[in-house]
Amino acid sequence: MKTSISILLAAGLLGAALPLSAQRGYVYESTNTASGQTMNSVMSILGHRIKVEISGGAMEGTMIFDGDMLIASDGQQYYEITAEMIQQMVGAMAGAQGMMAQAMAEARKNMSAEELEELRKLGIPGLGDPDDAESSPESVRKSAIGTESTPLGQCTMYRWEFPDGSPDQDLCLSNEKIVGFDESKAAFKALAEFMKPMQDAMANSPIAGMQRNPLERMGDVENLPLKGVQYVGGEPVSEWTITDARAANLSPADFGPPDLPKAEIPIG
Repeated sequence: MKTSISILLAAGLLGAALPLSAQRGYVYESTNTASGQTMNSVMSILGHRIKVEISGGAMEGTMIFDGDMLIASDGQQYYEITAEMIQQMVGAMAGAQGMMAQAMAEARKNMSAEELEELRKLGIPGLGDPDDAESSPESVRKSAIGTESTPLGQCTMYRWEFPDGSPDQDLCLSNEKIVGFDESKAAFKALAEFMKPMQDAMANSPIAGMQRNPLERMGDVENLPLKGVQYVGGEPVSEWTITDARAANLSPADFGPPDLPKAEIPIG
């Protein structure tokens, strides 16, 4: 009887120590290597909310999505981005791309075919024939290309390829269920839908190196990707690995704006 009472008392004290609004959420830690630098990220998920904190390397900052708004911080200030603002950004990008296209058209007039070809090899965007321009093609998943070992167990690697056979992304899907992934897929889907107009505009941009959000497919795959490789122009540009996955007590307050000055994003 004393043992039972002790257990109940300990459980009660533990509950009292937690915020009343605490709920069951999930945390995933990962490392990302790009341009020779390694970054660490911590991704917290509670219901439809996502928070990604990045440290190390050249990039430091936080991204928070609450289902209706994106909050981005560089550690010095933060910005609020609504769906309406994303549409405005897309319009501004279209205008800038139009001006770039005009400038490149003028440049083509004064270059020989040999000069244009050399610049294309260097990855200079916007040098193709504007009559041949088309939307960036979608990549699709092909068959498995191997298996990998990770800190969270074995996974099967799949490659997403463009119609011409060039790679877009490799994702190594866990062979076992990972804690919280099924519960978190709705949040990944919501973020992908929120960002889709911007992602589409960036994917169709003549600016070299623009690529889709690595989280974009997380809501559609059957198991959690434990490793991933992103390609640009057929060459790998970044690689990441999830190193830890766990349940955690989180609250909506953990996904609020940081205690930093708020700044406005100039659009246009």
